[in-house]
Amino acid sequence: MLERRKAVSSSAISVYATYSIIAALIVSDAGGLPELVLDRKMVFRAGNPEGLASKIMLAFSEKGLLQSMALDSKKLGQKYSWESISDSTIKLYDALLRQ
Repeated sequence: MLERRKAVSSSAISVYATYSIIAALIVSDAGGLPELVLDRKMVFRAGNPEGLASKIMLAFSEKGLLQSMALDSKKLGQKYSWESISDSTIKLYDALLRQ
């Protein structure tokens, strides 16, 4: 678990690293962190330990939620992989060159 009160560049890097191990993510609303999860109900207010605790309780109490969160991480991990980013960049450059 990595708790951040402010979003800093290393926060996003930590999330991207989590994608690689296909883990369920609960994030605070600091900076752009909410954009890094598909299920918005797993976002809590930064600096609110009770909010974090309630999200953890929800993740473990709602049947299938942890598995769903892990699958979301896998999807986002594929979307933000270097291979996917490089493919998108090449396609963009090819499209620009054809104009």
